[in-house]
Amino acid sequence: MLKRYIKSGLIAAVLMLSSSGAFASHLIDEASILKGEVVSVVTVGQTVTEGDELVRVKTLSGSITAARATVNGTIAEVYVEVGDKIGANTVVAQIAVE
Repeated sequence: MLKRYIKSGLIAAVLMLSSSGAFASHLIDEASILKGEVVSVVTVGQTVTEGDELVRVKTLSGSITAARATVNGTIAEVYVEVGDKIGANTVVAQIAVE
């Protein structure tokens, strides 16, 4: 009888954790590979797929993609805006992967 209660409790705990979002998603920081002035940037809530442009910067060579999505997901945070000057390895956005 006790084994049945323990088994039922474990099943209930797993179901509660999975429905609470504990296993739902994790966040990935995306960084710029170039420095320059930001001329375009994604928006929070936008869905992206791996390879999509996240940030474009103006450099001496012209307008170039500075950061691309490395995973599929939804933009959770954007840390830069148009007009900002950024350097290489600057975290520009965060993607929620589901």
